[in-house]
Amino acid sequence: MTSILQGLKEAKTGSSMFVALEDGGEIIGVFRGKPKVYYQVFGEPKEYEEPAEGRTMRFKINFVVPEGTGHTAKILNSGARLSKKLLAVEAEYGLDVLYKIKRTGVLKKTSYDILFKGELNKAQLEAVNKVKLNPLERVERPNV
Repeated sequence: MTSILQGLKEAKTGSSMFVALEDGGEIIGVFRGKPKVYYQVFGEPKEYEEPAEGRTMRFKINFVVPEGTGHTAKILNSGARLSKKLLAVEAEYGLDVLYKIKRTGVLKKTSYDILFKGELNKAQLEAVNKVKLNPLERVERPNV
């Protein structure tokens, strides 16, 4: 079976479940499912449902990407700045399209860009919708 995202380069994403880009890394895929919003203290793995002093807003969402000759859902885990960018591109293009995510920087000086890459045809969209999504509840993020 050929990938619905045929021709796209498979990114090195670290963990098999998470998008884990290094400085200068990029990945192309399709956002899927409803994001999970939570709060976290920097450097700690625990997730909180409510905001509080010292906690920052975080979110997770599934991102369908090429893998081998097929495709899989990985979890994109990020913060408020990327959340605002995602809301802006969603308002402009919707989520049923290809996006490129690019990482620049390390630790607290990391930023991400989201760029529109192209439309999906009906068959591609149907195939994307068949990809099994990862659960977003209480998934421990690896140390990266």
